[in-house]
Amino acid sequence: GLGHALGDTLLVEVAGRLRGALPRDDLVARFGGDEFVLVLHGVADAQGLDALRAGIDEAFAMPVRLGDHVVAMRYSAGVALHPADGGDAHDLVRKADVAMYRAKQDGGGRFAAYSQGMNEAAREEVELVAALRGALAADALDVHFQPRIDARDGAWEGMEALVRWHDAQRGWIAPSR
Repeated sequence: GLGHALGDTLLVEVAGRLRGALPRDDLVARFGGDEFVLVLHGVADAQGLDALRAGIDEAFAMPVRLGDHVVAMRYSAGVALHPADGGDAHDLVRKADVAMYRAKQDGGGRFAAYSQGMNEAAREEVELVAALRGALAADALDVHFQPRIDARDGAWEGMEALVRWHDAQRGWIAPSR
């Protein structure tokens, strides 16, 4: 939103802050867009992340000045551990990415460690989104109108429009889903 030059400046600042929060032997690499991969040599389990997490939280606590703008930063981090979560870089990055999206779903500004159930949940979400796009294209969503009534006197105050979706395989899809 502030242009490529300021965006690049922000990415350099984020990389520097991450680098400063890690031990010397660890690696910070920009993976693409606004995503970074950290390769941490001294972390063997989720408990080993606590001190590191505190350092990263501190690094992101202070806003960044970009020209006339002050930008507050937040992060969402997914964690996959070797060898428990995978034996090669590709598998570990994929699983850390799944965990990162879980951290985002949980409100952001946090770490989420990969767990086996996350793959299934991520696959189900991808399938659900694809089915919803198909339902939109097929005009298969139902709109229901619900009156809003004042409980004191029974007078109509307005109307709510509710969209409902009945999927052939999944049945009625809850709005929370």
